Amino acid sequence: MKKRAPKEETIIPGKLCASCRRSCKQPQFAVISSCPRYYPFRRKQPVVKEWKQPELFTNDPPKRGKRTTD
Repeated sequence: MKKRAPKEETIIPGKLCASCRRSCKQPQFAVISSCPRYYPFRRKQPVVKEWKQPELFTNDPPKRGKRTTD
């Protein structure tokens, strides 16, 4: 007789565990307020279509305020 492999149950992770990289997922019905091992996925940074270099040195002289003596 062949032995059957134990049936693997599919665990649906909770909201906090679903957004974590680690493999220690807790089931959805477990109440988790925080996790010390929480390591989130990197968020995708928005793609900048047009990037402009700010001008560092312009031909215009800097504007200075009036100095007053007391």
